[in-house]
Amino acid sequence: MFPSTETQYRCSNCGKLYQDLASAVSCCIGDVCPECGGKRNNPLKTLCQACRYKAYKEHQDGYELSQWSSAKKIPLSVFVAEHEDEWLYDSLSGTFHQSADELVSYLYRNGFIPTPGFPATGVYATFTQRNDLDVWRIEEMLSDEAPEDYQIDAGAHEAIASFCESFNSKHAEIFYWPDYDIGIIPD
Repeated sequence: MFPSTETQYRCSNCGKLYQDLASAVSCCIGDVCPECGGKRNNPLKTLCQACRYKAYKEHQDGYELSQWSSAKKIPLSVFVAEHEDEWLYDSLSGTFHQSADELVSYLYRNGFIPTPGFPATGVYATFTQRNDLDVWRIEEMLSDEAPEDYQIDAGAHEAIASFCESFNSKHAEIFYWPDYDIGIIPD
């Protein structure tokens, strides 16, 4: 016989025991949110939904601010001159844009900024990644389904590599990702 341990949590106000911490913490709070005095809509949460969202938003804003602070800043005109084909990523709306004009128009039209103008913070450069067929992955898939002593010869390897190169040049998609190391600032 093997001994086991069980953990119980006690309400600090009335002393009632619970199997989980959330129930013990929220035991004597009642239906009132201690933060705003509003009605709690989840008995297992100590705060109401609005206060939980407010706390989450404050945490998220702090994270985004630290991310922006650590990024290398490049003026918009320098970015456009050096990175013609790259898109811009806007963290205010979480969208990608081909040009600064398109970005400003989108943000203003959708209420993210009060007046038309390039935002002072939250715009980042992007980097691209191609979704290429990979020779190694194809050969790996072939060998997974083959008998144990199966080997791909040099001719088959060359044929697969040639096919991948041809396919990638015609059909591989390009994906854009935010580059949080480079922030774009107005001129």
